[in-house]
Amino acid sequence: MKDEKKKKGFAKAFKQDISREDDIAIEKWEVKKGQSLLMNPVRREIFRYLCEFPCNHLSGISRDLGITPPTTNWHLKKMIERDLVATKKISGKSIFFPTNMIEDDDIEILSLINDDKVKHIFLTILNGPGLSQKEISDELKIQHQTVIWFTNKLENVGLISTIEDGKYKRYYPTSKLSELSDLHITRMKAFREWVIKALKYDGIDPEVIRSTDKFILFKVSIGKDKTTLELPTNPFLTVLGLKKDHLLGG
Repeated sequence: MKDEKKKKGFAKAFKQDISREDDIAIEKWEVKKGQSLLMNPVRREIFRYLCEFPCNHLSGISRDLGITPPTTNWHLKKMIERDLVATKKISGKSIFFPTNMIEDDDIEILSLINDDKVKHIFLTILNGPGLSQKEISDELKIQHQTVIWFTNKLENVGLISTIEDGKYKRYYPTSKLSELSDLHITRMKAFREWVIKALKYDGIDPEVIRSTDKFILFKVSIGKDKTTLELPTNPFLTVLGLKKDHLLGG
């Protein structure tokens, strides 16, 4: 009952916030016939990628998509100018994510688990609750100090907890990622509406073909040009390549 009230309160607050953000964001759009940003296949793929792996660095985006860093950066700047993409500095490095998709409090968590070393450590703990630092180090063949450094970060954001077992410290996943995943489903309903509004202001005629808890599939067109745009909608699962039951220990 308490969680349900929390979700309803979150949804109400978000709708109020996003309506204000819409008014501000839409002012930045310059609709020019034939120059819609997401009709460009490269920008469309970058935007889709950021919905799946938000809060990633330029190098990660470039590497995963096989696009050179200068080209990736150029397209990101275009989308930032039109407020399709937002950016923020974490530990001195810029990370990127779709505008209005991510809660400010979640940026640090998503940025952290986008790191390959952190991702592997967290997945190892998720698959083997109760492992010690040495066991994680041996399994992943990484230095003990690396395990200590990143498990401390995971513990600081509440994704894992520890239990002292004699001379060993053992790690267990918490329910936080599952809870964030649930809350994100509520947020995505409003995000879908914002994307539709943003696409329309960019001269695109969008049509939702299918919408689930995992993705939104749009048919988009401008003039005679037509294509589809599929946007993943739950990065708390997709960043780690997980299914919901995996978070729950299934």
